[in-house]
Amino acid sequence: MILKIVLIFLLSLSVFSSETIVRVPLKALPSNLELDKLINMDQTKVAGMLVDGLIEIGENLKFNPRLMKESKWKNNQKTLEIKLGKHFFSDASPITSKQLIKSLTDCIKRSKRLPLTSFRQIIGYKNFISNKSKTLEGLKVIDSETIQFNTKKYAPRIIDNLHHVSCSALKATKNSNDLLKGAIGSGPYQLQKNSDQNSLVLVKRNKFFGKKSGPDKIIYTSNNDFGNYEKMKNKFDLIELKEDPGPTPEFNRYKSSSLATYQLGFNNSKKPFDNEKLRKAVELAIDYKLLSEKMKWSSSRMQKGLFPYGMSGFIKRNLEKRNYLEANKILKSLGYSEKKPFRFIILTSMRKNIEKEIKLWPKLFNKSFIKVEVKLLEHKELVKRKEAGDFEVIRYTKYAGSLEPDILLGSYLSTSVYNTPRAKQKECDTKINTAVNENNSSKRNKLYQIAGKCLIDHQVIVPLASHNSGLVLIRKPWRLRRTNQYMLYSYFINEWIKE
Repeated sequence: MILKIVLIFLLSLSVFSSETIVRVPLKALPSNLELDKLINMDQTKVAGMLVDGLIEIGENLKFNPRLMKESKWKNNQKTLEIKLGKHFFSDASPITSKQLIKSLTDCIKRSKRLPLTSFRQIIGYKNFISNKSKTLEGLKVIDSETIQFNTKKYAPRIIDNLHHVSCSALKATKNSNDLLKGAIGSGPYQLQKNSDQNSLVLVKRNKFFGKKSGPDKIIYTSNNDFGNYEKMKNKFDLIELKEDPGPTPEFNRYKSSSLATYQLGFNNSKKPFDNEKLRKAVELAIDYKLLSEKMKWSSSRMQKGLFPYGMSGFIKRNLEKRNYLEANKILKSLGYSEKKPFRFIILTSMRKNIEKEIKLWPKLFNKSFIKVEVKLLEHKELVKRKEAGDFEVIRYTKYAGSLEPDILLGSYLSTSVYNTPRAKQKECDTKINTAVNENNSSKRNKLYQIAGKCLIDHQVIVPLASHNSGLVLIRKPWRLRRTNQYMLYSYFINEWIKE
């Protein structure tokens, strides 16, 4: 009898020891995980493991079904019918058409603040969004497994927009849509209740319908050593680097090239940068050649247009042409001079080579009537200041969100929650809406360029450089399922495969 008990105990230890755990760094632990308030990458990375949507973007750049079983356009391509598979929330309750409609209705109601412009073609959208109607006329439950979108005209990009994390299946509890406060998700992981204040712990769902890959547990912690291999190699199982650190025998290596832009975001909503002439002067005065040389940013990726390298419409900046004289002419007309320079503050947060960049910024305005100060903040504080609009200029990285520019452009709409520079350019809003609602792909691409140029012409932001290619390291025996350098999605931990 004693031997039997010992054997059971040893077996239980064996099972426990076989639990797989990975540790993943974030710049800051999210303070909320409400799907309409995911305005930074850290929030999106965690939420993406807790919820699932109708579709996902596959490595082949095509949409793969998730909760959706199949879709079909009907009624002269004005009706989109979607059939669901058999799936469950993390509390084991079924994801029905009625429940999914609730999530989608919430998503569409939030779409005024999100770059999901195709939803505006749904019948009854205007009355619903303005609270003149409690229900959305063009979104219906057909049966327990089928939902239907009815649109004013063919709107194929509805399918594209449905992959956005804000449209994932979520069940609110106690009137909360926050996954950190009890809302029930539909993704491959669920939040462990005993997570402490210094980490977020996610555990794998046993009955999740997706592929049986990924670790049993994910531990997210905040980290200020991003890009520093030596400081991160013993603490984390996922490391993103901009430079090759040399041999990394404990890790699988992947070349990565994100669709993203290093940029300056002006606060367009208040003085002094509500003045377009001042924004223009700053853009003209920067020594981009010096910036490229000192930060070792490839000259081929120094960016003048809105769209990053790797996306159609990328415009390379001419580094040989610096316009500080023209900048000074503008500044002089506004009352500034060499003795009375225009002064402003750039906010930024910790990252690789940040000390070098902070020292460099004052030199980038050499010979101009501009004096700049750079303040280094904890990433959590930077996010807080950005959300509150408490900044003059922010130096940050802007991710495109998709291979086509619709989400990137939509993020600059006056009503968008992702509109970091708080731009309110009605002319650009009109051009963005025209572009994203054009069904002809050739015409749409031309309209994208026009809309992007509008934002740049109004100096809403200053593009600096496209995200330089780097490395993603995954600790062995784990490896990534995706290998396309533009579509690695290394933070899709549920896709990790054990060798």
